[in-house]
Amino acid sequence: MYHHKSIEKKWQQKWQDNFVSYNTDLMSEKEKKYILVEFPFPSGAGLHVGHTKSYMALDILVRKYRMQGYEVIYPIGFDAFGLPTENYAIQNNIHPKKATDDNIKRFKEQIAGLGISFDWDKEVRTDDPNYYKWTQWIFLQMFKKGLAYQDTTKIWWCPELKTVLANEEVIDGKSERGDHKCERLSLTQWMLAITKYADKLDKDLDEVDYLPIIKTQQKNWIGKSTGAKIKFQIRDLEEFLEVYTTRADTLFGVTFMVISPEHNLVDTLVKPEYSQEVTKYLEQAKQKTDLERQQQKEKTGVFTGSYVIHPFTKKEIPIWIADYVLVSYGTGAIMAVPAHDERDHEFAEKYNLDILEVNDGESLIHSKEFNNLTIKEAQTKIVEKLLEQNLAKFETKFKLRDWVFSRQRYWGEPFPIVWISENDYKMITNKDLLPPKEITRQKNAKTEYAVTLAESELPVVLPDVESYLPQGLGEGPLALAKDWVNVWYNTKTGETLSQSQPKLDDNWVKATRETDTMPNWAGSSWYFLRYLDPRNNQVFADKKILDKWLPVDVYNGGMEHVTLHLLYSRFWHKFLYDIGVVPTKEPYQKRIAHGMILAEGGVKMSKSKGNTVDPLEMCEAFGADALRCYIMFMGPYAEAIAWDTNGLIGCNRFLTKCYHWVESFYQKKTLPLSKDKSELERDFNNLIKKISEDIETQKYNTCISSMMEFLNIYQNQDIGTENIKKLVTILAPFAPHLSEELWEMLGEKKSIHTQSWPEYDESKLISETEDYQIHINGKMRAIITVDKKLSIDEIKNLSLNFESVLKYIEGKNIKKHIVLSDKKIVIIII
Repeated sequence: MYHHKSIEKKWQQKWQDNFVSYNTDLMSEKEKKYILVEFPFPSGAGLHVGHTKSYMALDILVRKYRMQGYEVIYPIGFDAFGLPTENYAIQNNIHPKKATDDNIKRFKEQIAGLGISFDWDKEVRTDDPNYYKWTQWIFLQMFKKGLAYQDTTKIWWCPELKTVLANEEVIDGKSERGDHKCERLSLTQWMLAITKYADKLDKDLDEVDYLPIIKTQQKNWIGKSTGAKIKFQIRDLEEFLEVYTTRADTLFGVTFMVISPEHNLVDTLVKPEYSQEVTKYLEQAKQKTDLERQQQKEKTGVFTGSYVIHPFTKKEIPIWIADYVLVSYGTGAIMAVPAHDERDHEFAEKYNLDILEVNDGESLIHSKEFNNLTIKEAQTKIVEKLLEQNLAKFETKFKLRDWVFSRQRYWGEPFPIVWISENDYKMITNKDLLPPKEITRQKNAKTEYAVTLAESELPVVLPDVESYLPQGLGEGPLALAKDWVNVWYNTKTGETLSQSQPKLDDNWVKATRETDTMPNWAGSSWYFLRYLDPRNNQVFADKKILDKWLPVDVYNGGMEHVTLHLLYSRFWHKFLYDIGVVPTKEPYQKRIAHGMILAEGGVKMSKSKGNTVDPLEMCEAFGADALRCYIMFMGPYAEAIAWDTNGLIGCNRFLTKCYHWVESFYQKKTLPLSKDKSELERDFNNLIKKISEDIETQKYNTCISSMMEFLNIYQNQDIGTENIKKLVTILAPFAPHLSEELWEMLGEKKSIHTQSWPEYDESKLISETEDYQIHINGKMRAIITVDKKLSIDEIKNLSLNFESVLKYIEGKNIKKHIVLSDKKIVIIII
């Protein structure tokens, strides 16, 4: 009998005892494959089955690549710094370090029970000083190149939580966690000038193999557009209102202007009789996130009482304030063309503003001397005419904003920066300690200057503090560590000493460390590089190793991380490329994404809802191999699919059949020979071909279904010992424990995971049959093999009598039943 518990326990112990090694030989001469999954936050809830989907999927790909002779690295680590861990620690009244250690231990126990072949020898964790030494080093290089600076920017502040919150963490002006009221405030923050890389980040997407939806999200966030900046004279003032537009051709259709609530001319433009209504509107706008403002269905606004003069028609155009315009994009003002813009049209209809068409879809109308020009021609000619009056210029814009890079929290990387007085700043002769442009702050009515530490001072280790709770607006908890904060600083070398020690000479001056910490995005922006050389104390990774292993061949993660994390990571990598320490412009050659596993009922899994599924509980009840097969079999890899524990029963049954079939060979039971040898050869070679190709394209569900169908046809037949061995070999990436057991049962001594991947014979693939997928209510439920000569009606009849379909349609009313012969799909709606 197939006893999954004893088999899986046996092989997990043997793997632990080095029966097979998954540690990568980084200097191997074999062709490489670098396969990467996003490393997890070590949250207190541990892994649920949704987290394991990508680990299992890429484990299948990795095991196949190893069997094909590649040297493969499949590393793992932990994204340990940042708000998720710190919030968990605060809620449970334990230190973030202890919370992290405990949670990582739990994660490792869970992963070990799933049969994932990670290279644990390459493990990293972002809260390890030996790791974040190099995060700090990268920041230093950015500081020296002028990419790190300080600026005052609008942020969301939650007084109750005493922390800055991201836009995504604020809903209707309240914190997502705790539903506390939040405020929009100006705060001086460390920034990274990602906008200097905006064009490269956009352009270089053409050189990588990302899913189209991922490229689209990247491009939308970067928001590159080519247009013009146009100046409108404000009536009765010498000032101009500037707008940025990509549609200069619509200039004659402008019937009103809209500025953002934060525009610097608001106070100038608002007439006294409108001030009360405007003030009320501005307060309401403060309570919304940028995302809410852009996505709200009903457009709102308020009139300022002021007008601009149209540069050609000389008409007076009213100026409105509306929160659907963001100050962060363009100039914070738009020329509204309601006839040719949906948002402007809604606004104009609501407030009874003029709507004037100025093109017929191909050329201009109602546009004076520009009539009959094509839209493309007009976009150039109109701007050129305005250029003559010094009222316009061509310009390329990006929506991308610089990266707010500091947090007033405890659990994060300290900055390798100290602040010194103006007089002491003048003493520094070593330019490596200075930014290209002075960075100053006001503290205790004095001006202080930011300078770097010497690289020999790294890592700046996060100190112990009496309280790691957030302190409120201003400085973070690190400010409480006075002995750590106050240091002597050497103006020649950049070294530091505690102020508890006596001053050595006049080169040593008083300094205070930066007390903000970096966001958790910092450590996750480059971790894939450290995997390649995690114990190196001299450089973050050896150049020879980087030259061999970059870029990452396949990177998998959730769709929620294909915008910011991916963008930040690409930015850091491009910077490292520009300073000559990595060999590729892009970090990842291929980026894929997995769909979420939803809870039963189709809602998101979450601890707060109590609907998460513990993978170890599923392993205990059904087996890790059954869990692996079921998660891959649930549906297309990139789609979100609801969990159904009953599905594990079918996968456990499939593996039980595999066990008994191989057991028959082991026990030398007499099985009937396959009746048609050529048919067996065709089916078996087609199976190897399909599995080989579908693993590459993440069609894991069809891999499982194809093996199931082959088993249903041949399980009670003698297909020959060599074929049965090949069958166990292609099963191995999906069910690694059972496959080891079956391999041993067949008399083999070495691990099946060190065997060669079977190759198919092209000459045996010619077939008189073809496969049709059967979709029931939108979900692929089975694959049937039919004779190519069958008519559509015959395929319909066959599909209704197929064993794997009957259980879904018995007793049900079939509303639609069609065959798409060109796509090889049967659709059944019940």
